[in-house]
This record gives sequence, C-alpha cells and structure tokens, in this order.
Amino acid sequence: MEVIMTRFKQWFQLLLMQGAIDGTHVHITKSKTRFAENYYYFKTRGYSIVAQAIMDIKKKNHGCLCWTLGSINDNLVLQKFNLYKQA
Repeated sequence: MEVIMTRFKQWFQLLLMQGAIDGTHVHITKSKTRFAENYYYFKTRGYSIVAQAIMDIKKKNHGCLCWTLGSINDNLVLQKFNLYKQA
C-alpha cells in the first residue's frame, strides 16, 4: 500500500490515495416502457446508463459495470462491485 500511495503522491500530489474509480453516463434514447424514468438523469435532463470502472496504479482493471440505471448515483453503483463488498 505504501508504494501505491507514494506513486499517487508523486504523480498527482494526492496524499493517502490507494486507487481510482470513475464513471460516466452513456446517453440513450428514452424507452417506451413504464420503467423509462429509472434511466432519467436529472443533471443532463436526458436518459442514460452508467458505466463505472475501478483500476489500480498499474492500470489493471478490477471491474466495470455498464448497465446501471442513469438515475442511480455513483456511490450506489460502487456498492454493486464485488470489490466493494469484499472491502
């Protein structure tokens, strides 16, 4: 862990950082089903699914979710990862 934190400090001036998680919204066309509102993302006022990935300092992928409803926030998406559950 100390090696990882040292690299993050050297590269990005971030203390005590051990990894990175990022997500994005992939815009979709509104579905005609009754569940369409689950995909509504209020910040863009459009419909989307969320893609989120976890990678380590060596750019090793520890997981990716690409199906999550656009209305769900990043924290709830993270909780769906097995890595989160194991931690």
